Formats: sequence, structure tokens, C-alpha cells
Amino acid sequence: MKLLNSFLLICLVFSFGSCQPIMLAVYGIQKPKVTSEQKILKAMESQNLNCDYSFSISESGFFRYIDLPYSVNRVFLYTKNGKYISKLDSSDCSSSTTGFLNVFKEPAYSEELDLDTTNYFNDYFVKMDGSKVTLNLNTQYYAVVFWATFSGRLNEKSSEWANYLIKDPGVKVICVSLDPREFWPSAISK
Repeated sequence: MKLLNSFLLICLVFSFGSCQPIMLAVYGIQKPKVTSEQKILKAMESQNLNCDYSFSISESGFFRYIDLPYSVNRVFLYTKNGKYISKLDSSDCSSSTTGFLNVFKEPAYSEELDLDTTNYFNDYFVKMDGSKVTLNLNTQYYAVVFWATFSGRLNEKSSEWANYLIKDPGVKVICVSLDPREFWPSAISK
């Protein structure tokens, strides 16, 4: 019996070829597909994803984002002047995102970089209905939290970050869904 179980385990391992299908199943990650506004909002509610603004990503923003070396779920921090807040390498600062969120306002752990972020809001983010985004950011900082219905359990981190940051009155939290939308012009949305 023990020999039969070992043989079945070996067959199972070789049939998958890699651990990727298993990891996708465990985390609930799926292939991106067109998602309606209603489904996105329902997913935000079920994930307890709290934010000041809820946006969708445009088609060009989606392809730009997936070409970058980022995971689906990510948070970017900016000053109200549009400067990107980057983490400094330091042995005193936790390497986790949550650890950085605790200290990002301290110059010893972060630096402000001059990056042109106007394109993000003008070209890459749209309202849930596909219309243009207009923001009046009057707080010192804002955080852009990326998430997607297709990223399964990985959204737990996005919720953790957004819910932590929204407690700070000096930070506006912008949640951006990376889900393909029906108003995208190309075949990925069909």
C-alpha cells in the first residue's frame, strides 16, 4: 500500500510539470477576464477594501503595469506634489510593505523622487464607468493600492494596506482595480 501511495504521488507531481498550477489554485489566482463594475465593487466589499477613491485601470495602463516587474497587488506612495516616495535600503527598517507604511513619512527611511506622475491619473486611471478621473488631492500624501478580482487571496494584502492607510487623515487612499473592463477597445476585453 505504501508503495502504491508513493507511486501515485510521483505520478501526480510529474503530471503537473511544475508547482505553478498548484500555487495558482491555492491562492485562487485566475486568468484576467472582463469584469463588470458591479462585480468589482462587490469584490471590494467582500475583501473589506476601504479607500477614498475607487478607480479602474485603462487598457494602456494595464499593459504598462503588467510589463513592469511588480506583482498584481502593490501600493505606491506619493506626496501631494506628485513625488514618488521610495523606500531607502536600511537595516533599521523592516523590508515588508507594511513595515514601510509605518515609517514612510520619516526621511531616515524614505526619499522623495521626482517622477512625472500626471500620466497615471490622466492616461492610466479611469472612473469605474470608464470616464475621466478628476481628483482634488489636498492631503499631504496619497497612496495608490493596486488589486484585482483575478488575484484571489493576494487581495488580503491590498486590503491590509488600504485599511491601515485610510486611518491616517493625512493620506488619501486610491484603490485601482487591474481587472480588464468592457469599455476597453481591444480583444482582451471581448
